Amino acid sequence: MIIEIEKHTEINGVLCTIDAQATARINAGSKLTLEIHDNKYSKKQRGALHVWCDMCAQVLRDHGMTCEVKHPFNNTTYELPWTGSLFKENVYKFVLNAMTGKTSTEDQSTINPSDVAMVINKRYSENGLACPPWPSKR
Repeated sequence: MIIEIEKHTEINGVLCTIDAQATARINAGSKLTLEIHDNKYSKKQRGALHVWCDMCAQVLRDHGMTCEVKHPFNNTTYELPWTGSLFKENVYKFVLNAMTGKTSTEDQSTINPSDVAMVINKRYSENGLACPPWPSKR
């Protein structure tokens, strides 16, 4: 049985359900194991993030834009074609950190990706670019 709680007002009802299930199973000689999961984003969302970053990088390449990277030891600047990894590290994570204080996508919640993508899309649209829609398999 999977029970999802979305609002704090649902907790009492859920606890009553858990109590009833636990009582029934223990009385039947079984035991009840609970797992609590937080709102970390899923493997599917992680995959969608990587696909979206690849698609955003393609938009930037299509518009002739490059990513300027400075070598840490000799300060040589390189103009690199955008890749999904460069986009994720230099754009997505920058916005994620500014919005949430999180430095890793592994720490983001299930709602952070859409919020971050909305901010990035708004900024890019101000420059005449359109980020692709978030990938989804429905």
